[in-house]
Amino acid sequence: MPQCIFCKKKSTIMIICKNCDCDFCINCRLPETHKCNEIHSMKSAKVQLLAEKLDKEKVNPIKIVKI
Repeated sequence: MPQCIFCKKKSTIMIICKNCDCDFCINCRLPETHKCNEIHSMKSAKVQLLAEKLDKEKVNPIKIVKI
């Protein structure tokens, strides 16, 4: 049976972290819980993705004036 890297518990279901590629049990799956090394790059990537999405949805003031 696989063992969690963080808490050392044996578990039948192991989850692989997308950022650090380590196996964790269900209780340790969150990046904050298992102290993921890549948490800062993950957060900055999500912020950048959100900024791009908001730029696409931005209203152009010129179009409003023409209407």
